[in-house]
Amino acid sequence: MGSMEDAFRKAGVAPAPPEPLPESACARCGKQFRPARPQHRMCDECATAMRSERAVQGPVPAGGAEKPAGERPAEAAAAATAPPGRERPFREPPPRRERPPGAAGTVAFVSASRELPHGYLQGGYFAPSGALRREVLTDWAEQVAQALAYMPSDSTAQQLRVFFNHVRRAWEAFKFGKRPIEPALNEIQKLKAFAVERSARRKAPEVFRRFIEANVDRVVDEKTLQAFVQHFQAVAAYAGGLLHIRKERR
Repeated sequence: MGSMEDAFRKAGVAPAPPEPLPESACARCGKQFRPARPQHRMCDECATAMRSERAVQGPVPAGGAEKPAGERPAEAAAAATAPPGRERPFREPPPRRERPPGAAGTVAFVSASRELPHGYLQGGYFAPSGALRREVLTDWAEQVAQALAYMPSDSTAQQLRVFFNHVRRAWEAFKFGKRPIEPALNEIQKLKAFAVERSARRKAPEVFRRFIEANVDRVVDEKTLQAFVQHFQAVAAYAGGLLHIRKERR
């Protein structure tokens, strides 16, 4: 069946012109325009620009209509305006979890300090009973390692290996070589000068020099030398893990 307009044309009567639609705001730019049809939601300029963008981007995937930039989630909008080379907006890293003194926990989430532990080695390596103090192998060793690993550095890791190997060789030369203790103690005393030189040349942090000096001053016999070896081994193990973890996070 023909439309009413066709009937008027066949009868020689011109149909009345349609009444103009009221002005409305463009859904894209917001300016007022008069739509040609009721379903039109954008002005001519924005409609032309939208068609051009769709021609470049290709068809919109099924199930998701394209949204104007103002309707995008905040994170997607930030990513769209981010400079080249950074696809996602920067986010602050989560704060490190503090560990109460003496509590057990993973060394990766303990707050670090550039200083030696408070009261470090003031009572020596041994408890009043004569046994090795627990903190020599645990708390003190871990806190010294945190200070050494405060700034991840390949040079610091290398110096830890070099100095620990020197201490271990001095101990083994005495223990297995059946040599007097004095040559081994002299080798330990050399470490103070080496530590000053490494710190001055920035091959190791300043706290490393203080760590070496504090221990060398307390190594006076076979028993204290063995304690230093055990303490240094624990420090090197803790620091090796921390340096590796923090290097990966850089």
